[in-house]
Amino acid sequence: MRDAGIKAVIGGEGADELFGGYSFAQGALGESRRPRSPLAALARFVRPRRHPPASIGATSPLLARLAAALRIPAPIIATADSLAGVHRGLLAPAFVEQQRHADPYRRLLRDFRVRELIGRDPFKIVMSLWLRTHFANYLMAAERLDMAHAVEVRLPFTDHVLFERIRELPIKHLRRGNRNKDLLRRIAAPYVTRRVLESQKRPFLAPPGTPGDPLFAHIESILRDRTFRDVAFFEFAAVQRFLDGFGALTVTRRREQAPLLFVLASCAVLHRWLARQRKPATQL
Repeated sequence: MRDAGIKAVIGGEGADELFGGYSFAQGALGESRRPRSPLAALARFVRPRRHPPASIGATSPLLARLAAALRIPAPIIATADSLAGVHRGLLAPAFVEQQRHADPYRRLLRDFRVRELIGRDPFKIVMSLWLRTHFANYLMAAERLDMAHAVEVRLPFTDHVLFERIRELPIKHLRRGNRNKDLLRRIAAPYVTRRVLESQKRPFLAPPGTPGDPLFAHIESILRDRTFRDVAFFEFAAVQRFLDGFGALTVTRRREQAPLLFVLASCAVLHRWLARQRKPATQL
């Protein structure tokens, strides 16, 4: 776009949040068809019918109970539990022991008025949590890409008047059949071509990384360096096994776990930088 001389474009960020375009939002919309009861939610919190997922239960018993009480869709919990299991498996045993009584989600949930979520629609609960945690940084990451190329992107779907209007709609208007963002497609039908109207959702994601490509090779060189042994949060041998098996994962699994590679590499780079700052100038 920059090379074509275009200075301003319209972007679609916010549409998935408004119209339930994400896969996890689709699952929550399915749960929304079931009747809600604050008393039933309280009962699920006190006595969950299903056993809490192992990794989430070990990390945060409170989160496991809230997931049951708020009827968070099972696929969301299963994915989160799988990732939590991978994350915990890379931590150094001494660090895990040191933090055994800490509950990071309890601190996070203090910023939410959890009582106000009890009995609300599962879709609105899930989207509220998403908007108040991931979305801001997610949006800023996209903006950094735009700014790096001197292109100004306007985001009409984040207009507060539109948000307020859609928020008041009954959930039944957001889902009809299994068509992704059905309401938005119906609104746009008079103004776009059939090809656009019937197109499939295609998330714009960075490649998940494959052993042998330059980016993976760079990250691997950081994590296999002996200086990574000094990062006290992670077990060096476990991280090496994770790297060894990464190429054998399916594309979907690599895409899910790729962000962890960047977290590990970032910790290694920060550790190396801080270690250099502590050295006397004569040793640098």
